[in-house]
Amino acid sequence: MAAFEDVPDALRGENAVEKTLTIVTAKRDELLQMKDAGHMPTSEDLAALLSSATAEIGPLVRHLSPNVQRNLRRSFAGCGWDVGANRLMHATSAGAVLQTFEGMVRGLKQCLVAAPTPTPEERENLAKACMRLWDLDVNRAEHGTHYTIDLQAGKSFHDRRDAAADPLFVNVSQELLSRPTFRTFVALLDNYEMQVGVAEKVTREELREEQEFLNACLATPVMKYAHAYLVANRLAPADVNSFKQRLRKIWFDMYKRSRGRGDDSSGFEHVFIGEVKNGEGTGFHNWLPVYIEG
Repeated sequence: MAAFEDVPDALRGENAVEKTLTIVTAKRDELLQMKDAGHMPTSEDLAALLSSATAEIGPLVRHLSPNVQRNLRRSFAGCGWDVGANRLMHATSAGAVLQTFEGMVRGLKQCLVAAPTPTPEERENLAKACMRLWDLDVNRAEHGTHYTIDLQAGKSFHDRRDAAADPLFVNVSQELLSRPTFRTFVALLDNYEMQVGVAEKVTREELREEQEFLNACLATPVMKYAHAYLVANRLAPADVNSFKQRLRKIWFDMYKRSRGRGDDSSGFEHVFIGEVKNGEGTGFHNWLPVYIEG
């Protein structure tokens, strides 16, 4: 049985939730193969299977949200496995362990592909809503997996001397950059005049690229949840196309940032790409342009 039988291709990029799903699915399938071969797993077999599962999941735990970590611990405890002590707390059965793995698979897939609906607690608690967004971000770049950086020498905020002679990014996963949200974002980088005061000229091709980026964003679980959260709190229209148009207006509508004659800026350009004003950078709150330009 495939690890991602119900997961759309666009959501198959590597991240901690997906890696955990792969591990748990493999352990479930291993147990099913034992049963199909007529081998009834002993307590020792089950303990070895559970131990290997926790050992493989262990390095990923710090990349999972507290909510996912808690659910995994509860699932293991449900079949008698003590994650901390790495042993069975009481006798268990193949059926109980299989049920545990099946529950984990369903829960992890829910993180990835469910139509995310905010709970009453999340609607009232922004911190909990943000944690849910973290769980749902299947395209999150993870250090050591998707990128490696070389910090080199440190410096203070006010130190204008460049103490790092080499590039910051040692490497960035090309698989990550090929995902729809990354690929369509990179296509937008050459659409803007960096100098504040120079009027922007928006072409038909650039408008098409904006729509493709918006479509890619709105297809992700994290943006589906953000939309659902805003609708639940009466802050956005329920219709997806209307919501997309509102996003387009907020992100891409042009306005004046200087005393020049034309519109020379947009929220998207300032925040995600950056601008130059009076010889100094402003905005520029995104790492991708740093990597691309480097």
